[in-house]
Amino acid sequence: QNSFKRLQALFAGNCISNVDQAQSFYFPGEYSVDGCLRSCYQDSVHRHCDCMDPQYARKPGVKSCTFEKLACIDEMTAKRGDPYYWTECRCGLPCGEEEYRYETSRSMKIQRQKIHANSTNSDLTSDITIFFATMDVNAQAEEWTFPVSRVLGLTGGFAGVLMGASVVFVIEIILLVVRLGLIGFINVDTMMVKKMDYDG
Repeated sequence: QNSFKRLQALFAGNCISNVDQAQSFYFPGEYSVDGCLRSCYQDSVHRHCDCMDPQYARKPGVKSCTFEKLACIDEMTAKRGDPYYWTECRCGLPCGEEEYRYETSRSMKIQRQKIHANSTNSDLTSDITIFFATMDVNAQAEEWTFPVSRVLGLTGGFAGVLMGASVVFVIEIILLVVRLGLIGFINVDTMMVKKMDYDG
C-alpha cells in the first residue's frame, strides 16, 4: 500500500480534498483525477452533442446519447483528443490518496459434479484467493519546510531585538539631551565668571 498526503491550495500543489472542490465530478465515491477528467469529457460531449456518453456516469438530469449521436461523440473525440490536454479540464491531485499494489495469477479450474440426484451435468467453478502479500505501508507526506513553530520563534526573536533596540535608542537620546543641557549650563557659568572677572 502506498499512501500520499499533499498540502492544500496555499501551496504549489493545489490539491483537491473533496469532490465539491472539483469543477465537475459525476462519479460516486471519493475524488480522483481520472473521474474528474471523465466528467470534464462528459461536459464537452454535452456541449457538442446535447447529451452525455452512456459509457460513463452522467450529470443528473442529462440524457444519455442514443445510437444516432455516437457519430457526434466520435467526431468530437477525434477533433479534441485526450481530455488530459484540454485547457478547461483543471483536475488537481487529491490531497489524500491511497494506492494498493496487487498481483494476479491463474490456476486450473476445478470441475465438480452436481450433488443433485440423477444429474450428469457438471459445474465449472473457480477458487478465488485474496491475500496481502505484505503489510508494509509506504507513506509520503508533504510538510512545511518552514514550520509554524519556527516562524513564531523567529518572529518573537526579531520583535525582542527591535524592542530592545528601541529602548536603548530612547535611553541614548535622553542621555544625549542631558549631556547637551549640562554642557550648555557649564558654558553659561564659565561665561558669567569671565564677565565678572573682566568687570572686577
